[in-house]
Amino acid sequence: MRQKINHLLENVIEEILVGTLIAGCAVGSFVKNIEIKKPVPVERRIAEFSQGPIPEISEGDLFLLEPYTVKQDSSIQEKSEQEFLTDEQIKKYLDINFNKVKLPNYISKDYVKALIYRESSNNPEAVSSWGAKGLLQLLETTWYDYENSPYNEAFNPKKNIYVGLRHLKQMDAYCSKNYPNYLELSDEEKRDILSAVYNVGIGKLKKRSWDISKMPRETRDHVKGVRERYEEIVSGGS
Repeated sequence: MRQKINHLLENVIEEILVGTLIAGCAVGSFVKNIEIKKPVPVERRIAEFSQGPIPEISEGDLFLLEPYTVKQDSSIQEKSEQEFLTDEQIKKYLDINFNKVKLPNYISKDYVKALIYRESSNNPEAVSSWGAKGLLQLLETTWYDYENSPYNEAFNPKKNIYVGLRHLKQMDAYCSKNYPNYLELSDEEKRDILSAVYNVGIGKLKKRSWDISKMPRETRDHVKGVRERYEEIVSGGS
C-alpha cells in the first residue's frame, strides 16, 4: 500500500514539475518576443504627449505592468491644510528658479502661480490618477527629460518648479515654430495655448488645428481655470 502511495506521489510531483517547466518556457518565449522600444526623444514626446494622457497600453503590456501599477482612488491625494504651500512660499521658489530659467514675459511668475494652483492647489505632495507628482503635476517621462535625480524628488517644490519651467520653455519653443503666427498672438492667447498644451499635449491640440474650443471639456475648463486664477492674482485678489 505504501509503495502505491509513493508511486502516486512521484507521478503527481513529476506532472507538477513538467507543467511548471512548460509554463516557464511559455512565459520565457512571450517575454523574449516582446519588442524593446528605445526611449522617445524629448522633442518628439513633447510634440506627441507633453503633459497629456499616457498613450494606450496593449493587453500584452498590461500583463507585464500590472504587478507594478498603483491605482489612485481620486485625482489628487487628500492632504492636510498645513501641507499646502502659501503664496509667499510659492513666490520664493519661483524667484529662485526664474533666475535659472529664462522665459518670455508672457510666461510670468503670476502665470506659473496660476498654473500651479490649478494643477495641485499648491500641494507639493499631490499625486494625480495618472501618477503625476508635485506642484506642477509632472509625469515621470517629463521629469527624466530634464532631471537625473529620482522621480520622487518631484515632491521637492524647488526641483518641481525648476523642471516645470524648463518644460514650459520647451513647449513655448515648439509652439513658436509650429503654431501659425504664434508670435503675433496676444500674451493672453499664448498663455491659453500653453495651458491647453500642458493639459492635453501638443499633438492632440495640433490635430485639431490648435483650436481649444474643439478640445475635451477637461482641457477647456483647465484653460479657463488658469486664466481666471491668473487674472485674480494680477488684480491683487490673491
